[in-house]
Amino acid sequence: MFTIKKNLCALDRVVRCVITITLFLYAFLAAEQIGDAFLQIAIIVFATINLVSVLTGWCVVYRMANISTCKVK
Repeated sequence: MFTIKKNLCALDRVVRCVITITLFLYAFLAAEQIGDAFLQIAIIVFATINLVSVLTGWCVVYRMANISTCKVK
């Protein structure tokens, strides 16, 4: 059975959190500047995926690439 094992260190999660907040603010506050509704939705979807990674400590792309930024003990 597939188990979710954390693969994001604390620093990686903080950086992703900052990026997520920035993307959400940009998508909602600068909608006129973005112009295209599809692009705005794509930014929101990407930010949401980052938010899930921040909250769970697990990144599907890291998993597929067999990458982990967590320290091995």
